[in-house]
Amino acid sequence: SIHIKYQIIDDEDDDLEDLEDMKVIFSQIKQERKIKWEHKRVDWNYHRQMLVHTEEFENRFRMKEAHFDALLDILRDSLTVSVKHSMSSTGGNEPICPEVILACGLRFLGLGENPPALADMYGMSVPSAKR
Repeated sequence: SIHIKYQIIDDEDDDLEDLEDMKVIFSQIKQERKIKWEHKRVDWNYHRQMLVHTEEFENRFRMKEAHFDALLDILRDSLTVSVKHSMSSTGGNEPICPEVILACGLRFLGLGENPPALADMYGMSVPSAKR
């Protein structure tokens, strides 16, 4: 009976050692996290002017500019991100503007662009392009 009592204490000591080991491992993993990359956002006004000038706007978004603008007006509030939230969650990146979010969605749905290509094209992370 006494031996069993000591065995329980030994098991508790082992459990505490295991917990300490896990704590060390998790703290090392947390320290190894990558530093967030500062993505250079596309200048939407320049990008749009280029597409209009080259007569590619409709080909890229499968709609006329006026329809894009009307859809943007309807969705703007839903697509607008808080600057404060964006700066804190992205390590200082500017929020993605509603125009670019809409452009990504239309290119994904209309042209089948994949998220990594959209991320490269519009200056954002792949997880952002997937959202």
